Amino acid sequence: MIAAALVLMATIGGLTSLHQNLSHWWTTAVDLVAGCSDCPRYEAVSALEDGLYRVRLDRAPAGDGAAFETEDGLLVTMQSAPALEALVLGSQTAPATDTALHLTPLSEDRLAAWLSTSPHWPAVDVVALARELKPDDRPAALKAAIGAGVAERLADHDLESCGDIASIRDLLGLVEAADLKGHAKPLPGQLDLLAVLYDCGGESE
Repeated sequence: MIAAALVLMATIGGLTSLHQNLSHWWTTAVDLVAGCSDCPRYEAVSALEDGLYRVRLDRAPAGDGAAFETEDGLLVTMQSAPALEALVLGSQTAPATDTALHLTPLSEDRLAAWLSTSPHWPAVDVVALARELKPDDRPAALKAAIGAGVAERLADHDLESCGDIASIRDLLGLVEAADLKGHAKPLPGQLDLLAVLYDCGGESE
């Protein structure tokens, strides 16, 4: 009885190992057929907000620039973060690890076109993106898009309390002044004056 159980366990273990090997061989074969044996893969994926994920790649993407179109979104490398870390924008499902990435490098013009026409961009939480992606890591077209998104959030805020003032200061701190060029925004002097009128005294409520 014990011998039979041991044989059964060994058989199950062998089948499991065989399944894992076959899966690996199949993935490799598909990548080779697709001409992507050297494509980067996701080693780790962390969900941040709707349509926004932080990922770690197993190798650097091929091509110039920091922005790459994926099959269902946009990947932006983060030069100021640890090596091979990036953000994935617009994907409605968590990117799968150990899957070959077919990335298309985007020039500034092509990135601007993607941001203006892609159905994936509206799904991105722009404020969350601005918190994660440092200004120096933002391609020019993405800087402009983030500036426009933050400007929309600023327009939605009232200025009726110390909490409103604190929220607006926080939003303004996420972008550079040049990124908000052409968008209406409260001036720092106006915020300072309102803070005095509301007697905020460093409070945010």
